[in-house]
Order: sequence, then C-alpha cells, then structure tokens
Amino acid sequence: MGILSVKTGIKTGINYNMELFFFSFYSVSGLLYNMEVRNANIGKKICRMKGNEP
Repeated sequence: MGILSVKTGIKTGINYNMELFFFSFYSVSGLLYNMEVRNANIGKKICRMKGNEP
C-alpha cells in the first residue's frame, strides 16, 4: 500500500500530501489510543493489587 501511494504521489502531489497527512494523523491517534488503553489496564491491575476493585 505504501509503495503504491508513493508511485501515484509523484503524479498527483496534492493527493499524496493529503494521504500522508491523514495516514500520519491516524497512526498517531491510534498509538495514543493504545497507550491510553494500556494505562487504563495497568491502573486496574494496581487497584486490584491494593484491593480497591472499581
């Protein structure tokens, strides 16, 4: 997918830039979401260890 977009990106610069922007935006938001989920899970584990089950 990435290689294909690079080849077409040379022909259509604007579309390529938009595609790149959205791809980076989604990957960053996905990473942040994964970090939030992990932190929430860690928080639950700590609460269970203390004995304060939510």
